[in-house]
Amino acid sequence: MMDISQTIALIWAASTLATLIALIPILIWAIKSRQFSRQDHARFLPLSSGQPKTEPSPEPAQGGQRDVLS
Repeated sequence: MMDISQTIALIWAASTLATLIALIPILIWAIKSRQFSRQDHARFLPLSSGQPKTEPSPEPAQGGQRDVLS
């Protein structure tokens, strides 16, 4: 009969092994299909949020104070 620490160790080892078994073919596919090439090109792509740009409202800040930067 296994105690709790042996059970936890077995579960940890099994999940680590399962992760490696799943990860190795994905990594091999990525290398073969050149997924890691052209990194310099991706470095210069702009980041976007996917939402349209909006102009800031000209209203004063809360409390009646004006915006410090305007």
